[in-house]
Amino acid sequence: MQNFTEDELAIAKSVDLVAVASSLGYTPKRIGNYYTLKEMDSMRIYNRSHWCRFSRRYEKGENGGSQIDFLRVFAGMDVKEAVFWLLDFAGYRRIHDTPEKPILIYQVPYKKVEKKPFVLP
Repeated sequence: MQNFTEDELAIAKSVDLVAVASSLGYTPKRIGNYYTLKEMDSMRIYNRSHWCRFSRRYEKGENGGSQIDFLRVFAGMDVKEAVFWLLDFAGYRRIHDTPEKPILIYQVPYKKVEKKPFVLP
């Protein structure tokens, strides 16, 4: 099996799951702070990166996870195919001609939380 670097797995797991679902033909709908699919209302997509399916919550391996698990369950891919698919979807190339970081599309933006100093009133 092809070994992936930590960076490649991080890129694959940072792909926007709502964009992945819509590219597979599903229709994501925003409801409050999560997304659901028009075709499966028991599906929830949280933070655009993790999913959970409540209709199958007692079945092991079929009820939620990351983008890789989503492709494994809903597109019938194995883990290797799913990671390659996500890297292609993000616009990542494994062989780099330049030492620059690649420009990736469909990534969930990373929000840095600023800590405020604790001040008593």
